[in-house]
Amino acid sequence: GRYIQLLKRFSVAAAVVSAIVYVSVRSVEFVNRVEKPLIVRTDIGERVRIELPDGSHVWLNACSEIAYGPRLFSSERGFAIKGEAYFEVQKMEGVPFVVHCEQMDIRVLGTKFNVQANSDDECITTTLLEGAVQVTSPMIKNKVIMRPDQQLVFNRKTGTAQLTMTDQARASRLWTDGRIHFYKATFAEIAKSLERNYNITISFKDDRIRQKQFICDFDSSDNIHRILSILQLTGKFEYRIQGRQVEIRSL
Repeated sequence: GRYIQLLKRFSVAAAVVSAIVYVSVRSVEFVNRVEKPLIVRTDIGERVRIELPDGSHVWLNACSEIAYGPRLFSSERGFAIKGEAYFEVQKMEGVPFVVHCEQMDIRVLGTKFNVQANSDDECITTTLLEGAVQVTSPMIKNKVIMRPDQQLVFNRKTGTAQLTMTDQARASRLWTDGRIHFYKATFAEIAKSLERNYNITISFKDDRIRQKQFICDFDSSDNIHRILSILQLTGKFEYRIQGRQVEIRSL
């Protein structure tokens, strides 16, 4: 039902976007494997929903990766991720679900949470919607127990973690419904997301516009011209597009 509607939505979106935009979604069903680990990767503008044998579901955002070893149901359900993923985990008594990111692990029994762990981002951001998760890292002195509507931002460079309440927990998973949502994000942060979703390269001619913050929400069917035009309404800048190169400068 819901996912079929999602598939239809992405199909329609893919048909109407301009040539500079590539959006697709596919579904992957995990199977128990005894030899090789399974790796699922997404390309630019691609989103994937993965159905696991235990009934859990994982959504991968663009330019992301998830991998699991041949012993999926030994003492834990262990996954390694790169990029951004949203998880809806089925509880299995005695078999914890563990997500391994660079420099940190997230351990759950049954919950819904989003993880941003893009390699080009300074921080790993975990946002909890339901349930509870335990976050550990060799760089964090004490383990962190997260509750719903909390967000943990772990800085890879400094090894520090900040846990805060957020009213944006539900919004953290909007990308699984074909939305591109930003809340008080800098233009530089927005640019990274747009590059992953629209197969473009964005360069800034001055630092002032890079650091400007925006609150905005777009549909994945919006082309890059429309997105930049809307951002112009609240940000004083001009842009130039040549092929897949986008140049932005302050006015």
